[in-house]
Amino acid sequence: MVTVSMNVNGTQQLQRTLQRWVDATTDLRPAFELVADAFAKLELAQFVTEGAAGGEPWAALSPSYAARKARTHPGRPILVRSGDMRRDFTSRPFGVERISSDTMVLGSSLAYARYHQTGTPRMPRRPPVNLTEKQRRALVKVIQQWMVAQTSAGSPRAR
Repeated sequence: MVTVSMNVNGTQQLQRTLQRWVDATTDLRPAFELVADAFAKLELAQFVTEGAAGGEPWAALSPSYAARKARTHPGRPILVRSGDMRRDFTSRPFGVERISSDTMVLGSSLAYARYHQTGTPRMPRRPPVNLTEKQRRALVKVIQQWMVAQTSAGSPRAR
């Protein structure tokens, strides 16, 4: 048989710390703002590396489209023609950015972004959003670090 016991000196301090955790989890907007900033940086790397930052380099353009794009939009990389989609994913506010106390939605407002994300029968998948497991953990860590900061002595309570 194993017995675990705990003596708490400073019950009031423990209650304050627990209350800060509760307060922090009732309004995650500040943490989501930090996550959105980090997401923008990850997405910029995704576009700069043409998908390699997400672990899956984007497929090369077809020879005919590459030739046409070289004439009409010289020097523009894969998934960048006008720059609108890259801007939607890498600059705040994003094309779609909804942050509330318990929900965050980030993305592009451009209808064609979904076709690049999933591919089509005539176009290979080139996902603008393709987070590696390490990147996902880093975004979760942003929230964890924010919550820990909320419970640190002297930290302002999340509002």
